[in-house]
Amino acid sequence: MPADADPFDEKLWHLANPALGDFKSMKHMKSLAHKAARSPSALAAFKALELNMRVDAVEALINSGDWRACHQPLNAEDMRGYPLYCSLDLSSRRDLTAFVMAWDLGGRVATKSYFWTPKDLLAERSKVDGAKYQEWSDAGHMKATEGKTVGYDYVVRFVAASIE
Repeated sequence: MPADADPFDEKLWHLANPALGDFKSMKHMKSLAHKAARSPSALAAFKALELNMRVDAVEALINSGDWRACHQPLNAEDMRGYPLYCSLDLSSRRDLTAFVMAWDLGGRVATKSYFWTPKDLLAERSKVDGAKYQEWSDAGHMKATEGKTVGYDYVVRFVAASIE
């Protein structure tokens, strides 16, 4: 199939499957396509194995459209009463410190994440890592703490206030 072809266009499937409808089942092919429409990893397998299309070595676990559809503003106060699980990953200079809160909503999970990095290393780390740390900090997606190391005292106060 052509690289830019729609993998869900049934009229094109015969290009990679000349025996489709003969000894290769159209019902099975449609089942695989339906699964591929719901799962990026299944889509990669469908394209590569059923349609002879090239795929990237790394396929997204969740496609960006599905990810954006799940985004809803979250107020931690609205989560009171639900089971809460927290994870804290500390760093000092060359990594991000991360704090993630996850609420079990009974079949769904809501998460809220926070990130910190040393302010004095933003420019250097942006160059070395090829990341937009300063832009993310300016936009409020992460907090740059004063100095050359992450301010644990700030992080501890923040975590304590978040889980009260």
